[in-house]
Order: sequence, then structure tokens, then C-alpha cells
Amino acid sequence: MITTLTPLFESKSIFHEVNERKANKGFRCIYCGMDEVVHFGKTTQDRQRYKCKCCDKTFTETADTPLYHCRKSEKWIDFLSCLIDGMSLRDSAKEISVHYVTLFYWRHKILTALAQINAEELNGIVEVDETYFLESQKGAIPTHRSSRKRGGSAKKRGLSTEQICVLIARDREKNTFYKVIGRGKPTKDSLELHLGNRLGTDIVLCSDALRGYKLLAKNHHIQQYVKTGEKRVKGIYHIQNINSYHSRLKRWLNRFYGISTKYLEGYIALFNYLDQLRFDDSERSIKELAVDVLMNKVSDTNNDIRLRQVEYV
Repeated sequence: MITTLTPLFESKSIFHEVNERKANKGFRCIYCGMDEVVHFGKTTQDRQRYKCKCCDKTFTETADTPLYHCRKSEKWIDFLSCLIDGMSLRDSAKEISVHYVTLFYWRHKILTALAQINAEELNGIVEVDETYFLESQKGAIPTHRSSRKRGGSAKKRGLSTEQICVLIARDREKNTFYKVIGRGKPTKDSLELHLGNRLGTDIVLCSDALRGYKLLAKNHHIQQYVKTGEKRVKGIYHIQNINSYHSRLKRWLNRFYGISTKYLEGYIALFNYLDQLRFDDSERSIKELAVDVLMNKVSDTNNDIRLRQVEYV
């Protein structure tokens, strides 16, 4: 049974930390992007209001966060605890007395925020490998195939365009880059596009024998160790850490009984964040999650989330 966590933190202290971090980065107007922003009183809910001197518009500290227009924001911290504990939406709804449909949108706004937290640069020994998920259009009518019953299975054996490729790269400091890049095996162009500018200097790339990785290493003049056949380890150069990460990710995703491909990257972002926390549900971890979520811009409405389409770059 979850005891109410909000009094332990007081949302004021969370927003105080968020506002301090934003101020250190250079607090900017959400409308015009200028940094001529001043305090402009409080709302009836005791939220800080701001005013931009350039465009003369006002906004609150919850603007462009998952809490914007949230009617039961006092329950939001409790929901983060449920999220870390892996509770279903219906169980969470019973626990904190908020309808599960509302929690669905809360969850996806949180996922949208966390998906913006991704490794900018990988250094040292970098392991890279792709993993695959069967394409899912859960909740929609498939446009290019017949519907599967309860998830079903692929019609073709092995890798095909029915499988969605997720590229994951991770260094030994546990900095992790993840990206849903499309159907089937990744091409050299997609690897260069998504991973090329994230490789630091003096790195060692550990991968399997996919040709695209060899070309990536050659183009960036970096050393590469390749896993071939049964030879999995060469001293400290291997891809066992990334394979273990894939296994943990897939086990964790099983609890959702199938995820629509359009939401997949958000769930990977959530797993990656919780994996870094070691799924610790202490007060400190929940507050850290709350602050990190509120630091990222989320302007999606409920309709934006519901009508989201899969986009591959």
C-alpha cells in the first residue's frame, strides 16, 4: 500500500529545484524563446507565474511540463512511485484514486519527457548491437497487413520488415544511446545518421559482424573488435553487457502485454532511466525522477498522444 508521498517532498521543493536548474541553464519564454523573463506573482494554486518582457505573455511553472492543466497534480508524485514499482494502470488507479485512462495519458507524457534524455556522447569502450521487436499497431487497424490475434507471430522466419529494429549503444560508464530506427536490419546510412555524431574520440567499438558497423568504424577511424561465431570475449572487449541490457529490457517490457510501436521508444526511455536507478523506489529516487521529467518540454495534448504516428528517420 502506497502512503501519500506528496507531503514528504512538497511539490514546492520540487519546482524550486526545477526552476533553479532552468535558471542556471538560462530561463527562457516558452512562447518566443527570449530570456527576458521575470516573476509575475502566483496562481490560485500557489504556482509561480512568469512574464516575458519581450512578447508580454505570461505562463506558469507547470507550462510545457506533464503537469500542465493537470487537475489532480497532488497525486502525480504517487503515480511516479507506482511507475517505478511496475504497477499496471488499473492497479495504480485503485492505489491513488485516479481513473486509469487519466493515468494512461500521464504515463505517456512522462515517457515523452524521458525520451529526451539520451546519451549525447559515448566514450571509452562502446558496445553496440541491435535488438528487434515484432511490429505492433495495437489499438489501430493495420494499414499493410491483416490483424494479428493477441500479438501473434511474424509470417516470415528470421529478420524481415515485420521486425522493428532498435539500435542500442552503451559505454562502460553506462551512458546509453537508444533509437527505434525502422524495419529490418539497419543500413550503413542509418547507423551513420543516428550514431555517427555520438562517438567520442579514442573509443573502441565492440560489435557483431554486421557490415554497417565495420563501415562506421572505418569512416570515423576508430578501433573495432568484432564478435564472430562462438568467440564472444576477447579480454575486456565484448558485447555481453549490451546483450544483458537487451535481455533485461525485453523481460521488463513483457509486463505490458504488447506495446504499440509508436510508443516503443518512450518505454525504452523509461526502462533506461529506471535501470540507471536500479529500480530504486526510495523517496530520493522518486524526487530525482520527478525533477528530471519536469525539466524536459512536453507540449503534447491527450489527442496528440492518442493520434501519434510512427515516424522513422
